[in-house]
Amino acid sequence: MNYILKIYDFVSPSSRKPLLHPLTTPSLFPPFLDVDECAEALDNCSIDAICQNTLKSYKCICKSGYKGDGKHCEDVDECATEYNGGCVHECINIPGNYRCTCFDGFRLAHDGHNCLDVDECSDGNGGCQQICVNMMGSYECRCREGFLLSDNQHTCIQRPKALKAVQSDGGKDGPTCMDKNHGCAHICRESQKGGISCECRPGFQLTRNMKDCKLTCNYGNGGCQHICEETDHGPKCSCHMKFVLHSDGKTCVAMQHCTDFIDNHGTLTINPDESQPYVKVWSANLSLLMYPARPGGRRK
Repeated sequence: MNYILKIYDFVSPSSRKPLLHPLTTPSLFPPFLDVDECAEALDNCSIDAICQNTLKSYKCICKSGYKGDGKHCEDVDECATEYNGGCVHECINIPGNYRCTCFDGFRLAHDGHNCLDVDECSDGNGGCQQICVNMMGSYECRCREGFLLSDNQHTCIQRPKALKAVQSDGGKDGPTCMDKNHGCAHICRESQKGGISCECRPGFQLTRNMKDCKLTCNYGNGGCQHICEETDHGPKCSCHMKFVLHSDGKTCVAMQHCTDFIDNHGTLTINPDESQPYVKVWSANLSLLMYPARPGGRRK
């Protein structure tokens, strides 16, 4: 688009004819008549960039969450970094931004990054008829003495006063689920032929002895606050970078909160203000070992 600046020639007052000059002529284009390309939509900045007007020109700056030269901007995937966007559980990338989400049994903290355990028992006793026990990322219902947990894992049924023996194929008394020593850790099922079989509650699976149950990472993240890894002995918890595993083996402590209490030998005091503080030492396999704190511990 060509702009025309009209300058009147007052040398010949009788004529008063305007002299036409292109606006782009530097000698006739004072700085105070600069064109704002951004306001006039004359820029070629990306839709994901900000146009910033300058003297006789403009520049394009990619918006936060994008990268490029301003004319071409692409989204930055914050979740693809080794820090997982700072999210302790799941990181979801969205155009120009990202958000953190938590596994089932956890809720997002006010900082938008950490995940806190949900106490299901605080809301309607977790739906349990009698006893509700909260666990990291989960909960379970239990019954008082003299009651059995029903198949729905929430209600309780009273134990019969008399236990009836069930005849097996060999004509001998076989075990029943009413026996206290039936051996099932969670759920006991009786077959029509008199045998029993054990089952586990959701999120658990039977061990090799077909009686005990072990927690899995598929339910409540295995009780781990950050990372859950399946092992033969059940879930193994670990933490993201800049975090260390707490003595409970499940929760994680931010490293920056602990560095002030690391001495010259690499000893880390987690709770130095308690009457009986404990310390953790890095072992060769990067696991944490706990020892009683020695009196007179030094701060770094």
